[in-house]
Amino acid sequence: MYTKPIDEITFSDIEEFVLGNNRESIVLDYKGDWPSDLAQVIAAMANTQGGVILIGVTEDNKTGLPQDILGVESARGADSLRQRVVSTAYKGVYPPVMPQVGVCSLDQDPDRAVVIVRVAPSVHTPHAVDSRRRIYVRVDSQTEPHSLATLDELEWLWDRRRQAEERRDALIEAAKERAAWILKHPTDTNEPSLLRAWVASHFYSGEDALPLNVVKELVQTRRVQSDVRGMWSFPNFAYTKRSVPLGYCVYSIEDRRAEYDELGTSGLLFSEMRLDEVNEQTGWKQLHVGLILSQIDGLLKFANLAYKQGQLWGLLQVHASLHRVKGIILYAVVDRLDRHNQELVRSPNKTILVLNETIDKEALEKTRPKFVKQAAKSILWAFGYGWDEEEFEQWYSSRILR
Repeated sequence: MYTKPIDEITFSDIEEFVLGNNRESIVLDYKGDWPSDLAQVIAAMANTQGGVILIGVTEDNKTGLPQDILGVESARGADSLRQRVVSTAYKGVYPPVMPQVGVCSLDQDPDRAVVIVRVAPSVHTPHAVDSRRRIYVRVDSQTEPHSLATLDELEWLWDRRRQAEERRDALIEAAKERAAWILKHPTDTNEPSLLRAWVASHFYSGEDALPLNVVKELVQTRRVQSDVRGMWSFPNFAYTKRSVPLGYCVYSIEDRRAEYDELGTSGLLFSEMRLDEVNEQTGWKQLHVGLILSQIDGLLKFANLAYKQGQLWGLLQVHASLHRVKGIILYAVVDRLDRHNQELVRSPNKTILVLNETIDKEALEKTRPKFVKQAAKSILWAFGYGWDEEEFEQWYSSRILR
């Protein structure tokens, strides 16, 4: 109920969940009928740990255990119910919250349905309701599962976000150190350019999102093919496998072309790749933009595969950056450079921020092509090329595997 794609949840899933006697909690709320306090519940969950609201399931007020699946009237159709939730979250909560909404008709009565509302913990807390005058948080109480936030709780909201972000950043820094140690060539005098990219939970609670055995199986045996034609799979050319703290990595070192990829039980998928090649004819150092886009596309595709195997849900941070690229030439950008046009431009910067986005986990796969396009735009601008939307679309579409 917490991690399955919202559009794939069936009435049988709801029945099984109810029969499992899942008690109401900070992250779970049952509503027998359409709730008048829906905006408060959504805001409180967004302010706290996120959660799921099942509208149309009654509960015992003393124990918090589910009782009956009665559903709510759905004569106007599922889209009407979804819109009602979205409208409440958008108009009744400030800043607005956009929950995931699913609708499952009752097997015994197609005119009634259970509405599943899934709220992610928010990066924009605190969220207020009642004309921005009240801020609610979820509490562990059966009689009053959400309450007005006190000054101490408001301070806790901000502190909780800071701690979660610090935990996430510490994981990323540790992965950077491991990659630097493994990929460092003892004869390097001039460090090569590199692409550094990762996908991670925006808020890391400290709890495992993926079982260690699943992480090991994914890293050691699974590969995905990038949708950018002619490029490698992800991980690309990694042959050596080893364990790291709470995770596994694969890596390969081949002269100045090397790659390090790591997946942890936290859900962090981290990748670092050396990039610059030396043109045999000119002696110039160059970056191949197709390889960069392929690596980013493969990373996101592998992340989507991995996250379907565990309990990761909510917001993700997607990051990609190029390092030590000052003076490097960009090669094979769009049609004019694919034809080896002599209009060659060197990067004026040491570091280029390619992507730095926050998205919902469920939107990762749909957003992947957009991120590849955004990455291309960032790189072209950083190297001094103009951006031509139509030209890029033609170039990109010609390289997508159909």
